[in-house]
Amino acid sequence: MTTLRWMSRVADSRCRACGFGGEGTRVLDFDTPLGAASATRCARCGSVMLLDEILGSSPDDATVDDYVLTGAGIGTIAALVDELPGGPGTRMLDVGCGYGFAGDFARWRHGWDVTGVEPSYAGVRGARDLALDIRDEPLSSATEVGDPFDVILSSEVLEHVTDPLGFLREIAARLAEGGLLVMTTPDAALIAPDADPDDVVSALSPGYHVFLASRDGLEALLTAAGFTEWRITRTRVSHEIVARMGPGPLPRLHLDASPATLVDYLRERADEVPAPVLRSGLLSRATRELVARGRFDEAREIRPALRAALLASASVDIDGDGPVTWPDGLAGCAFALGMAELLDGDPSTAVVRFDQALDAVSRRRSIYPVLDLDTIDIDAQARYHRLLALARADPATVAAQVPGLRAHAGAGVEGELRHAMWTARIFVELTARGELDAARPLLADVDQALELLSTAPSPDAQLARSDARLCRASFEVPPVAVPISHHVDVFWSDTDSTFVSGWFHHDGDPGEDATVHHRGARVPLTRVARPDLELFWPDAQSVAGSGFDVMLEGPAPAELTVEWRGADGTMTAILPLPPERRPAVDLSSEDWTELAGRIAAAPPGPVLLLGARRSHPELPPTIAELVGDREVVGVDIHPGLGVDLVADVHRLSAVVDPGTFPIVLSGSLLEHVEAPWLVAHEIARILPPDGLAVHAAPWVWPSHAEPNDFWRFSRAGLGSLFSPALGFDVVRTGGAHPALVVPVGEWRAEQPRMQTVSSPTMTWICAVRSTRPVAEVSWPYDAEAGRLRAQGYPVDGIAPDDRSGR
Repeated sequence: MTTLRWMSRVADSRCRACGFGGEGTRVLDFDTPLGAASATRCARCGSVMLLDEILGSSPDDATVDDYVLTGAGIGTIAALVDELPGGPGTRMLDVGCGYGFAGDFARWRHGWDVTGVEPSYAGVRGARDLALDIRDEPLSSATEVGDPFDVILSSEVLEHVTDPLGFLREIAARLAEGGLLVMTTPDAALIAPDADPDDVVSALSPGYHVFLASRDGLEALLTAAGFTEWRITRTRVSHEIVARMGPGPLPRLHLDASPATLVDYLRERADEVPAPVLRSGLLSRATRELVARGRFDEAREIRPALRAALLASASVDIDGDGPVTWPDGLAGCAFALGMAELLDGDPSTAVVRFDQALDAVSRRRSIYPVLDLDTIDIDAQARYHRLLALARADPATVAAQVPGLRAHAGAGVEGELRHAMWTARIFVELTARGELDAARPLLADVDQALELLSTAPSPDAQLARSDARLCRASFEVPPVAVPISHHVDVFWSDTDSTFVSGWFHHDGDPGEDATVHHRGARVPLTRVARPDLELFWPDAQSVAGSGFDVMLEGPAPAELTVEWRGADGTMTAILPLPPERRPAVDLSSEDWTELAGRIAAAPPGPVLLLGARRSHPELPPTIAELVGDREVVGVDIHPGLGVDLVADVHRLSAVVDPGTFPIVLSGSLLEHVEAPWLVAHEIARILPPDGLAVHAAPWVWPSHAEPNDFWRFSRAGLGSLFSPALGFDVVRTGGAHPALVVPVGEWRAEQPRMQTVSSPTMTWICAVRSTRPVAEVSWPYDAEAGRLRAQGYPVDGIAPDDRSGR
């Protein structure tokens, strides 16, 4: 069990990444299967400090064997170097290389000249078993490794280093000109109360990790070490870093999938290496890869070699008649063989293999207080697929074992959804094979799973739900539906709720106690008077009570099953719903190309940008796209980056000569000025005839930058602001970045006909200055008071520009 407790006390800790130390650093206390410990999180960059120094560890042959058999993620290791540039003769240094699989793969894949540095017995063993040049020492200024290297790899090492900046400088000193650093290290962002406990324990590794770097912390370290170009991306638990000290392309790695060449490497090297344990580890991984890729014939081809290696290394005969006890490090291989039997062979043998895998996991759990993520996944997957195999081999025993899967599906909402998918698929397996008696005890579990899966957006979850719903229908007696007259007047549905309003009756009888079947429950209909229906059914006075309203939780089904008590007893009918179930999003107003064209056609001259203060030297991409090559002069009431003229835009004509700027532009400014009509008036006063006013402002947008957030503008509102009375002709108004407005709480309860609607979050206007005179605008605006009020704008709260686009 892992628990995290953030404390508010100040810690006296200096960040190993950015160097910050002092007030604002928070303390984290945590409990893991390895015991209680604490850490500090840097208030500046978010990195996490765990230890003052690394605890001692002394690998022996048993722990190295375990790593070779199961601990080494050779697929991820191979992915680090598989697509790196460089042909035969490229020099590679693997810092903290461990046993040396990365260097061995690089030598096999690319023909590289590889050197490793590893201060542990794992490196000694790897140098012998793989015939690699691995130096038995840590990287330091005294390490002699020859000429500079074209590629330096350091995977899952930085978190063990007490002086990470010094470590990166040592690496930088050994890189050739144009050389590439490839590095991975756990992400400090994982250490959060709502994170997956298994990921947290993996990242913390109490006793072995000195610190965890955040993205900001890594950028601080890389900059200080002299690197100028880098890309940092996030895998499941780690940062993936590719960096250079000068310009040059940065390759993109693919750590989420093993390279296609991995199986060839595993099989070829298994034929060449002398150590039986290493051969077992390579061939067991090759078996897992082949089965995962559906290459069952090839997996069968290497089975004799796998059997020979297992007999030599662990005295395990996988083809013998007696019981087989797998080494705890080979649980994954047993699982892979079970999957091959399940998908392409004998389900009874598959059950045996899954049991062997689970037995190996159980023995591993008794040895190690914390399991690696691969073993945790094997434990869960073997339990689930064992029941799928049992659904074919011994279906009557399955239903009683399904609830026990929940403890192995994972924590939180994700675990609930995974268990729901497992339940649905096992139920489908039983039902599709005609084992209805075996599946029947699962009906209540399946109904609950269907409700959970209805909220899951993933295609896998929706496919499992669709299949399970179809099979669930095998256990239902279709209702005897009576013909009804009906109509749906109002219908809307979003992810939270569905509302239906209309009318129905059976031969003029609206019935009583009407309910709708929805998600395993019966929801009462609210009856609504509909006297207009008497015109169509004049002989049935009770038809005036046929109206109804109903609010349902969640998105809408395809149809409503309505049940009511009528003159002829209890009756059921199917009421179809319209096919459109989600609010439509209006994307028609997102075209900005016309604005760029009109700005290009405007009279020559510079652009005056209002509210120009920003956090990056470059213009925001949207504005840069609009203005093209024109000079931009920035105005803001605060000095800062991008500001050429400090001024109050309510008094713009006092500091800008009329006719100087043929274009006045702003984005997200007008909501922050006290009197936007005065600003529009000032813009009219300084623009020349045919000059353009181009402005964007929020419409449906949260409050921000308070207390200086005053207004919101519809398209019509912007058109009224830049009006003909002020000498403008509106060219076009529009909206951008649509959002769905979802009524919640009392609003939805009191106004159920108010559906979720689409609305632009931003509106914009393009207006041209005509030759008409500017009408005078009067407003009691106190310039000094306005200036003082503007000082309350949160200057330090400027959000970084989105450099990717609008």
